[in-house]
Amino acid sequence: MVWTDGWSSSSGSLERLELLKCPRCAAVFRADDAALVERCAPWEADQRHRDAPTAKAPSADDYTEFLCRSPLAPEIERRLRARAWRAFNNTWRKKPQTPFTLPEPHQQNMERLLTLLDENREEIVLVRAELLRQLGRFEECQTSLAAVTKTELAPRATRIKELAQTGERRVVAMK
Repeated sequence: MVWTDGWSSSSGSLERLELLKCPRCAAVFRADDAALVERCAPWEADQRHRDAPTAKAPSADDYTEFLCRSPLAPEIERRLRARAWRAFNNTWRKKPQTPFTLPEPHQQNMERLLTLLDENREEIVLVRAELLRQLGRFEECQTSLAAVTKTELAPRATRIKELAQTGERRVVAMK
């Protein structure tokens, strides 16, 4: 299933996590900054690894807190902010009838992500339009969608436009 923010249930579980959360102390850290202790294939694990904790995926709040305190290269910041946004949208993926709320840290994340998405590729224009819609900037959203002309993007652009016209801010599954 594909959602208006571009997240797909088939690709979501295959993405490499860039941020991890320690199951013991709850610290959030970049996977690239973690020290490699030992590498082994799961089928080769022996009793030494039986009780080893497995890092967890961070929550949307974990992402936004990390981003507030960690200076990052623009490309890394863009990727992490997009993941924070999509993690925030998981509320409506899991419970579509949940009323929309936009806490300040997540609004700030979305606003910052908009500034980092400055390319004119149509795929990026579509992401920007969805961000604008979820921020409640419906007219800007609809205006920006005029730049989307690729046939394969038309269904998602049309769905985002329909939602903007009705004032809907929640992420929704594509029809």
